[in-house]
Amino acid sequence: MDAPRNTPEGPLRLVCRCLGVSSARIAAVVRTGGATDIAAVGRATGAGTGCTTCHAELEEIVRACQGQPVPAVTREVNRRTCSDETRLRIDAALELGPTRLVPPGASLELVSVEGLRVELLLRAARDPELERAIAERLRKLVCPDLEVVFA
Repeated sequence: MDAPRNTPEGPLRLVCRCLGVSSARIAAVVRTGGATDIAAVGRATGAGTGCTTCHAELEEIVRACQGQPVPAVTREVNRRTCSDETRLRIDAALELGPTRLVPPGASLELVSVEGLRVELLLRAARDPELERAIAERLRKLVCPDLEVVFA
């Protein structure tokens, strides 16, 4: 699997799982929109206005964009939380939508999740239109920045 796409603030990842906001979108509003704290990021993107689980990651991104140090342990804990929560979000999203697009006799399996890159295995006759529909549905349910690839 290819390495995850990176930003100056680290690997591209799904930070706000409630509202599907990526680290790239958050960094962009901090850098260009002048968002200087979590509340401002929330007003600009919606991130952090749901369950608030992502607040530590939002703070990390704001600090990194402002050139402030972020302790390594904070980054590590944030990455682990983000990875676990993203995997759960994708698993749930697959059950809610894309698996229903798969024709009888075929199956759809989650192979891996790395940041915002998801690899799926579609056990069916090769159908680019079906793959496109599955990827589009998953992006709608999880995050517009999600990269979906098929094994």
